[in-house]
Amino acid sequence: MEGDAYNEAIFSPDLCSPDAPPLDPSQVRIFRDPHGYLRATIGDRTYLDVTITRAFPLQASDRYICVLTGRLGEVGVIENLADLDEESRRVASEELDRRYYLPRIRRIKSIREEFGATYWVVETDFGERSFVGKGVRDNVHYVNSERLLIQDVDGNRYEVFDVNALDPVSRSLLFRVT
Repeated sequence: MEGDAYNEAIFSPDLCSPDAPPLDPSQVRIFRDPHGYLRATIGDRTYLDVTITRAFPLQASDRYICVLTGRLGEVGVIENLADLDEESRRVASEELDRRYYLPRIRRIKSIREEFGATYWVVETDFGERSFVGKGVRDNVHYVNSERLLIQDVDGNRYEVFDVNALDPVSRSLLFRVT
């Protein structure tokens, strides 16, 4: 578990406090106002400056969703996204997907190391991407024996969900540098 906690800390600056109160999902409504701003009504109170984050983005992406406001900080935690009404769940999922944009690498076309940096060309579920990472030891983190996350110099993250599912050329390129 120590490695999992390490990865959570590296890749999630938005961790909720363990003291955040649980929210009753039947009392929570998450929506966008006519201008597209995220809002939340919890019970009889509406919050205008809302941010939602995942407490555990790698281990439990649809559980323990934190509702935050700029002025008040933590409002509370929704234990399970699936417990929200359909519209709130849709809006919350869209917002979380936007906030935690994580292209999944499907194929590695090339990896080149030069002067302590790694230059990657990959195919992802969002198309071809090129990025630069610090040294491999600094930017490639194994979540478990099959899954890894790669962070580029700009803080963007990329995921290889299952190293074993990569094609042989991609695996060979990856294993040469890790």
